[in-house]
Amino acid sequence: MNYIKIKKTALLFLASTSYLSATSTNMPTTTNGKLELITQHFLDIYQWQKSKPNVNQGTHQNKIATLRDEIKLLINSDQAIVNQRTPKFENTTITMQAVRLRYADIIDILSKRDQFNINIKDDDGNSAITWASFFGHTSILNLLLNTKGADINIQNKEGSTPLVVAAEKNHHGAIELLLNRGADITIKNNKKKTALDIAIEKLEKYLNNGTSVDKNISPSEKTLKIRVTKKIIELLKTARMYLYIRRALWALAAVLLLTLTGGGIHHYILEPRADA
Repeated sequence: MNYIKIKKTALLFLASTSYLSATSTNMPTTTNGKLELITQHFLDIYQWQKSKPNVNQGTHQNKIATLRDEIKLLINSDQAIVNQRTPKFENTTITMQAVRLRYADIIDILSKRDQFNINIKDDDGNSAITWASFFGHTSILNLLLNTKGADINIQNKEGSTPLVVAAEKNHHGAIELLLNRGADITIKNNKKKTALDIAIEKLEKYLNNGTSVDKNISPSEKTLKIRVTKKIIELLKTARMYLYIRRALWALAAVLLLTLTGGGIHHYILEPRADA
């Protein structure tokens, strides 16, 4: 996943200064106008969440709640807005913006639309599922995977699936969920690396004093990351073992079926594929 683009988007969130009032009476009437206002409200919310409030906490939370409610109203006012992408922010969708802020209620509203497409991609080929895997938002990821037509193995421009992206970011919970939901452990990115390959490389780098990853982490943080990475490797290796067992059982079943039906068998390979 293109981390530079993600960071760029985050910086744009923080750098935005053209905030609009949630009580504006000049509500847009076009789909594009509504989409722009929704995006701006997401920017405002992100800014409010990251900044130290110069007002009391109640007022701070009320501001965020007001913006959040207006986003829902705008979504409900326009059926055509559900799958629209925002050119201003790497052609992300409303769903992707909601993923970043963990707004399950907004995602739920969008996903109930008949025309909702969970697999739409941004400029880097990332879907909302990829975004949730990148941030490690497990509850949001589970919600997205329950959406009709969700592609758990969707690949971005780097060839990375959500599982590979979660491995790159060391998100144990997201990896466990994806594996439990049937993610393909054998898919490789454009660099010919699987999620397991990436996890093993990450552990090696951490064990070598972390010279290539997270250079500024403290010793205690490094120890924690090593522990988590080891758990991830164990998860992925277990998933690979079960995959091999399933393939062997299917092969054996095929042999037995052919034998019982009188089919000829010249050779049958029980070992898993070399690329697994």
